[in-house]
Parts: sequence; structure tokens; C-alpha cells
Amino acid sequence: KRTAKHFKKIKINKIISANTKRARKTAEEIIKLLTCQVEYSSLLNEQSLGILEGKSASEYRQALKESGLPEEEFRPINGENRQDAYNRAKIFINKLKKEKAKNIIIVSHAGLISNIITLLLKMPIEENKNFKVAFCSISYFEIKKDFSIKDFFLNNITHLAKESDYYKK
Repeated sequence: KRTAKHFKKIKINKIISANTKRARKTAEEIIKLLTCQVEYSSLLNEQSLGILEGKSASEYRQALKESGLPEEEFRPINGENRQDAYNRAKIFINKLKKEKAKNIIIVSHAGLISNIITLLLKMPIEENKNFKVAFCSISYFEIKKDFSIKDFFLNNITHLAKESDYYKK
């Protein structure tokens, strides 16, 4: 709700959200305060862990160890590996290049947002681990017509305090 309040002050033309329950709930809070188009896309969903979805980190590490593969190559049954999720982010970025809307909010999950950041900054996939994305954080990109970056900031959570009922201006 605090993130949604932050966007009330900004002209937004469109929201593109992952179609997962958690992302949809966030997008719905923003939509309540804005009148703009919304699109849901599975391209923005977090990396699928397949049969390990909902399991503990230790269960994931055990399955990884038993596979004998490096983490970047490990793909749980019916799931994705890190490269698969990165490739989905690439597809999304290519679709975004064709987008006509000017001010777009992207609602997604930490891992996929770090992939998008890495791609927008034209960094190799290995760099995505350096972009830790907090819940309800805002990363902003001003993109030129040639899709190069004019300006950006990452992982801002200041709005969570500023939009709080407890913050006194």
C-alpha cells in the first residue's frame, strides 16, 4: 500500500506485472490509486523451482548437491535454472523495447528484477548476484529512444517510510 501511494504522485501509463499471486496483489494495490492499463506476463515470474517450490533452502541445497551440477546449471524437475530465468528476462526486455507506453511500472520478484537490471546495464549474467532487491523496493530507469540508459537508481525503499502513517513531515 505504501508503494502504491508513492506512485500516486507520478504519471504512470501502464503496469506490467508478473502473474503470480504476490505480484498481482502488489499491482492491484497500485491500480486502486492509478488509472492506467495493466498487463500480466509470465515472463516476469520468479525462477521456477519446479518440484522444489515451497521447500526449504536446505532441501534445495541437498537436491543441488545430489545433482552433482554447479548451481547455475542445476534445474529442478519441472523447474528452471538461473540461465532459463535470465533468458525470460531477455525476452521481456526485447518486448519492452517495442512498448509504446512511456512511464511503466514493472511488478516482479527479486531474482527477475536483478536479471532485468543486469540486462539494462548491459552487464554479464554473473553480475546479477550483486543486485539484491528488497521487498517493495523501487528501481528506476530513464531510458533513451535507442534503449541506452540516461539515468537510474536501484533498490530504493525510502518511500516505505515516507508513505507510512508514522512519518511526520
